[in-house]
Amino acid sequence: PQGLYATETEGLTIEECVFDHNGFIKDSEMTGFRHHIYLWEAKNTVIRNNVFSRESYLAVKVRSDHTDGGKNLSIRDNVFFETKRAIWIGGDPLDGDPKAILHRGGDIRGNIITLARGKIGSTSYGTGIIVGQLADFAIEKNLCIEKGTDYSGYAIRVQNWTPHGVVTVTSTACPGVPLGT
Repeated sequence: PQGLYATETEGLTIEECVFDHNGFIKDSEMTGFRHHIYLWEAKNTVIRNNVFSRESYLAVKVRSDHTDGGKNLSIRDNVFFETKRAIWIGGDPLDGDPKAILHRGGDIRGNIITLARGKIGSTSYGTGIIVGQLADFAIEKNLCIEKGTDYSGYAIRVQNWTPHGVVTVTSTACPGVPLGT
């Protein structure tokens, strides 16, 4: 179960909502398939001024499996509290074209992310922003704070095994949390 699931949308705005504890009741029920928001093939989408906390796996997942299937995505001014993985944008190499740009145009800007850390099964979590297979995209003015010690995740990860065009990362504060590829 997702907090919100939408496919092939045009012009969707998600604004001033609270997503808390979606996808599980007990910790043993958490899986990598339950998220606060799951969007597939989303165009002209705005996600702003929301609060996300304690998700099963991803707070915001935006996926496409087709060239330019996702366009003009803006994720702005949200608060992610004790998140395992705040934002994931990409595609599934098993279902889509692993060599294509799947998302074109957009930004992740002005978000506050506090990371929780740990594992679901054998998968470690505690990463703020993960992006791949996108172009003409800006990641700016986000604050990412790690909660705890012995941290092995990333504040921002641009997946280097997937193709991407211009992705600009600027003015993002991540005290003590590494950036990675």
